Amino acid sequence: MTVPAAILTCLLFFFVIFLLRAILRKEWIAASVFVAVITFALTSGTTTPWVDYPLGAVAFTVFSFTLLRFGLLAAMVSSVVGQALATGGSLDFSWYTG
Repeated sequence: MTVPAAILTCLLFFFVIFLLRAILRKEWIAASVFVAVITFALTSGTTTPWVDYPLGAVAFTVFSFTLLRFGLLAAMVSSVVGQALATGGSLDFSWYTG
């Protein structure tokens, strides 16, 4: 379920940044607001805010740069890889090769 969740998340973030670009009229302002809002929303209930806020800001800055500069497909690939690594994905293909 990692791939569908990553694609849905990426499309949701794309829609949010699209709305912010339509409202704010400047791409860099929309990207800054996107990073601030998403970082705060996803790391608000953490027990280690001094670590999680800067790391979340860096991660979402890279994601928004990828989305705005290289497009939706590149952002989806980076989202799938990020979520696969976060869930402990391994390169064990024994289920496939037998």
